[in-house]
Amino acid sequence: MSTGEYIIRQEGDVYAYETTFWSRTISTKKFDLEDFTKFVGQQTARSYQIGYLVLTNYNLFFVTSGLATGILAQELGERTPFGIGRKIFAWKKLSLKEVYRYYEKNPGGVKIPLTSIARVKKRSPILGRPAAIVIWRDESGYRGITFSFKGFFGSRDWPEAILRQAKIARGQAVPPPPPAQPQTPLCPHCGKPLTWIPQYKRWYCYNCQKYA
Repeated sequence: MSTGEYIIRQEGDVYAYETTFWSRTISTKKFDLEDFTKFVGQQTARSYQIGYLVLTNYNLFFVTSGLATGILAQELGERTPFGIGRKIFAWKKLSLKEVYRYYEKNPGGVKIPLTSIARVKKRSPILGRPAAIVIWRDESGYRGITFSFKGFFGSRDWPEAILRQAKIARGQAVPPPPPAQPQTPLCPHCGKPLTWIPQYKRWYCYNCQKYA
């Protein structure tokens, strides 16, 4: 957990569909069975859990409730009118500590640093759920994920909120300090800079015309 990090907004009952596997397969024209197995396992795990989208001043999180909670919520949703039983879990407000705990322990979580976000697109179909598509970059290249909103509150303005906070985060990012320049030793006799002579592996003073 980063010092000074706080939650800006969050929403439950969100489903995430990561497109990294398919984009990599299309671009490289290679099918990786291990990647495919991981992809299917992750999507299956998410389908049995309650998903939460959480925006902080540093990161965009997608975290899941855990399989036991997800299955219980699904059963309650099927047994109650309009799926109210499931909504009770989805309406839960997470603390930042809970967000990190869910991310570290439950399968299917995603953490996206706001400074790495390259693009956010809104999808608002006439029929179907609104969605936000987030594209970001990490050490493996560009990745993409679609967040589909099952709830009714705040879903349509999520792309604007993510873009606005990503812009703020990039503006506040501190550039790395320049690399330290190696210091040339000074001659102990005259105080002038010495010159390294690779042939003799010694420092030489041209002012004194002798090795230090």
